[in-house]
Amino acid sequence: MLSQNTDIMLLLLFLWMFYFGLHSLLADHGIKTRILSHYPQLASFYRFFYTLFAGGSILPLFWYQCYVLNTGYMWQLEGLSKGVCIGLAIIGGLIMAYSIWQYSLSEFIGIDQLSGKTKNDMPTLITTGLSGIVRHPLYLGMLLLATSLVFLFPNSPNWIFLFVLIAYLLIGIPLEEKKLIRIFGEKYITYKQRVKTLIPFIW
Repeated sequence: MLSQNTDIMLLLLFLWMFYFGLHSLLADHGIKTRILSHYPQLASFYRFFYTLFAGGSILPLFWYQCYVLNTGYMWQLEGLSKGVCIGLAIIGGLIMAYSIWQYSLSEFIGIDQLSGKTKNDMPTLITTGLSGIVRHPLYLGMLLLATSLVFLFPNSPNWIFLFVLIAYLLIGIPLEEKKLIRIFGEKYITYKQRVKTLIPFIW
């Protein structure tokens, strides 16, 4: 039984690593350029189908994690600690929503590119609002939400997801910022020197 549970958890670990790895691979500017150089007709579809993949493929993973792997919780928070975690989860969700709202939602999803409204699929550098406090507010919100939910619903599958998410951010953010420096040059370097990465006043 223990061996079976270990195999299941290792499978879940592999699935999340595969998801985040493929997510980063498809978002990589070099990979995208190579794909579009061979299939230029996909240019207007790329962002939209990337969003479909990112959103659509994560749902069955969460379903598998939450409903199939119902392993029970390690502890149950009560009182103030539970209220704090719920509050942080709400704040994390609001930060994520605000971060997406800062951009054109239809362009962020890829609808504008698909409809031909815009042919520009390059990122927009926003340095105001929450982006003036940390460079990656969307990731900050995601981390706050995920960490809070793991403490509210602490089981092995959720801890695995949080571990892979943190690893993804630690690896993915530097790679993403290399791309942003190539695109925005000195403007992004100055922004990077002025504003923390993910945690206000710390990192």
